[in-house]
Amino acid sequence: MTKKILIFLIVVFMAIIFFTKDIYAEMIYDDEHNYLLFVPDKITQEKLIGLIICLPGWKVDVETDLNLWKADAEKHGFIIADFNVDYDKINSSKEVSLLLNRIRQVTKELIREYSLGKKNIFLAGTSVGGMIAISLALKSPDSFNAVGVFGGARLIFLKENEKVKASRCRFYLAHGQRDNKINIKEFYETRWELKRYGAQVIEEVYLDAGHQLPPYAYTKAIELFRRQLIP
Repeated sequence: MTKKILIFLIVVFMAIIFFTKDIYAEMIYDDEHNYLLFVPDKITQEKLIGLIICLPGWKVDVETDLNLWKADAEKHGFIIADFNVDYDKINSSKEVSLLLNRIRQVTKELIREYSLGKKNIFLAGTSVGGMIAISLALKSPDSFNAVGVFGGARLIFLKENEKVKASRCRFYLAHGQRDNKINIKEFYETRWELKRYGAQVIEEVYLDAGHQLPPYAYTKAIELFRRQLIP
């Protein structure tokens, strides 16, 4: 009887260690650069690994935003770095450039730590995070393989000589037909302007959605990113 109890306790103990390890291995908060990192177990078996830099919506915490990505990132072997951004402090092109420098520094560290390919860095943003993602991509198109924009199709803090860099960018624009923050007309105008400057654009309009998009919009983005990975 005592032996059975001992075996049971050992099994319980090992299970606690196993699940606790998973919790801490998958999400790591970096205080210095203020971002939440998700590292899926699957990357140990994957030859191709992608990194997605995520920018949440206004007043959306990084853990809530990360939950939009985690399941598909685990499935397809993507690392996620979800940045905590104070959008109230971004009022000009200068602040966007400071954020870009912060992202570059983190990206450089993650490339070194996880042996990532420099061409397999992606960018994604929701709502105002999507607007900033467009600006970041047009400021530094060679920094990102492709960019996902969710309910954030608006051009802000951009100079004309930055817009012309769109010809070196790939965008996935997802938007709700009933969006009351950025109406569908502005979405189409933004799409048209990006394409006018030569951007590659894949678009998806969700007819029954408002500003908040369905989870499968993010699933589709990761599937598209997966196809863009470069060996």
